[in-house]
Amino acid sequence: MLAAVLLSPFVVWGEATLAELVSAALVYGGLVALASGFVAHDRMQHRQCPRCTSRARRDDGATCGACGYDLVARPRWRCDEGHEVVLDPGMCSCGRRLQRQDPPRGIGREVTAVLKAGGWILLFLVAVAVVLQQLG
Repeated sequence: MLAAVLLSPFVVWGEATLAELVSAALVYGGLVALASGFVAHDRMQHRQCPRCTSRARRDDGATCGACGYDLVARPRWRCDEGHEVVLDPGMCSCGRRLQRQDPPRGIGREVTAVLKAGGWILLFLVAVAVVLQQLG
């Protein structure tokens, strides 16, 4: 839908037909949807243990089968000074007791990076189309 809105000025200016707009929107929108769907499926179906990096399926349980880390809560600890984040409670190298950190919120770094890359590619393609329209 976004691809169709971004490409619609070419139809209004008379350089492209409605059929070309629909086909371009289907191609570019479909590619972005496939990439987003692949990343979402991978993130939802697999959980990688941050402690031992083994991958476990979601239905295997709430803990890692290899090391017993809680994959649902994903607890992390950090000292008051904000030194490195660790996965086990205890003492920091500076001598302070580690405090439990709030769980991270959001959609994840990987999904955000893919969406940003897709947006930049779409902007690049629109810019190339504008330049080609002006040259042609």
